[in-house]
Amino acid sequence: MILFSDFDRTLFFRDDGAKTEENIEATKKWRDEGNQFCIVTGRSYKSITEHFPIIKEICDYYIVDGGSIIINKNGELIKAFYFDPAVVAGVVEFSKSFPEVPAAYYYTPNSEDADYKTENLTKLRLWFADVSLLNDMAAKIRESFPVFAFILAAGEPTHKALEGRKGFIEIVPNHLGKSYAIRFLQQEANIPADSIVTIGDGLNDYEMVRDFNGFAISGSELSDAFHELKTADSISSLIRSKL
Repeated sequence: MILFSDFDRTLFFRDDGAKTEENIEATKKWRDEGNQFCIVTGRSYKSITEHFPIIKEICDYYIVDGGSIIINKNGELIKAFYFDPAVVAGVVEFSKSFPEVPAAYYYTPNSEDADYKTENLTKLRLWFADVSLLNDMAAKIRESFPVFAFILAAGEPTHKALEGRKGFIEIVPNHLGKSYAIRFLQQEANIPADSIVTIGDGLNDYEMVRDFNGFAISGSELSDAFHELKTADSISSLIRSKL
């Protein structure tokens, strides 16, 4: 079997090292039993592997940047779904009309930068100081451009160019997402549909949980919004039920 898991607040808990460690140990046991594991996250590959290096010990695949990049366990690119540069330019120009002009941050398969230097873009983030504006702005961007725009998280960015920004809107091409990337990998790697299990906690995990035998973390934003979904208390409890 292969387990596709969200990262933040599903596998990794910033403020709960014990829960994170329990999930990691369960995942190791899962793989020791001959199963595979894939992280599915809005974060970049660079972010999770540099800030959480143990991830390299448990991952067979990585789906990162909200579903726009798929990487194998050796760090080799399997597939990148690139933005139309005109769409990126249009979104950035459109964002300047907002009450608060956001700071744009650009992602490619191998880099992340506040400066637009390449056409090989896989993700765009717009950072804001006033997080109360995010929902309305994300909706306006979705209405105006062929993009999938959603609020992924809020927090203090580390890049100096984003100083003072408190939250961001995550943007990828509109046909993408975690579920789309899982389906691509399923076909590419000849993974049987009945061997796939998914788990997540956020609204951007909904499609993959709905489409691929999934579970929402109990008490999460996802389980509260979609009561029809199956739930699990944690990755570790889900793995125990499957082994």
